[in-house]
Amino acid sequence: DYVDEISDAIEHLGEPPVLIGHSMGGYLIQQYLLQDSAAAAVLMASVPPQGLVPTTAWLAFTNPLLFHQIQVLQWFGPQTVFAMYGIDGGRRPLFSPHLADDKVRQYTSRAQLESPQAIFEMSLPLGSRRDDARPVNALVLGAELDSLIPTAAIYSTARAFDTEAIFVPKLGHAMMLDHHWREAASTIRAWLHRQDM
Repeated sequence: DYVDEISDAIEHLGEPPVLIGHSMGGYLIQQYLLQDSAAAAVLMASVPPQGLVPTTAWLAFTNPLLFHQIQVLQWFGPQTVFAMYGIDGGRRPLFSPHLADDKVRQYTSRAQLESPQAIFEMSLPLGSRRDDARPVNALVLGAELDSLIPTAAIYSTARAFDTEAIFVPKLGHAMMLDHHWREAASTIRAWLHRQDM
């Protein structure tokens, strides 16, 4: 359904867009690009082509406490995770230690529960790319302090697009909201400029 929404929006643009997606949004862009094309793509802390299963297993084994905090946040919402773990329970899954407490509360209070169907489908590997699908230049960004998407997953996404992964320092998973978000925005802007966009 989400990919259909992307396709419908693109049809009304009149020209191929630059697709920018974060986390699940990056996975959706990869799904879209299996069948269609775009002027370029920017994948920020994206779920990798292998889906969420390897990433989730890695997190559960390497950091069980953080894994539990993420599950509580995802399925029961921010107030529950704050009650159980305090402000850091809301910060650690999404943000760097640099983000102020008031911002953590402001942003997480706007979070919505994830669709179980979307989580399940995103756990699966991507399908095969259509034979006649045109390759798309992609910028693959990782966040240095990301607690959700490990470095290996970012490298895997970059390999799928035959490019190099770039890691933005001082940022957690929610790159566009964290304290040093301008670093990510500047990286994207500079890359698009190099693509003459």
